Amino acid sequence: LEAALIGTPFVVVYRVGALSHFIARRLVRVPWASLPNLLLGEPAARELLQGDCRPATIAAEAARLLADRQARIQPV
Repeated sequence: LEAALIGTPFVVVYRVGALSHFIARRLVRVPWASLPNLLLGEPAARELLQGDCRPATIAAEAARLLADRQARIQPV
């Protein structure tokens, strides 16, 4: 949350067990998983959840943020 407040670009990565994910999806109805995105009501950081949470995907998103100045200043 503090990183988002000061404008630091970041990637949100969450991966939980299949049963936990199944239960959470049935109980929680929110459009995003991260607190900054929820508080802003719009995506401030890209979220990589469950199946998207792979080393190659995480590395690609981090590389994009490091290489592209425009991606660092604009939200997702």
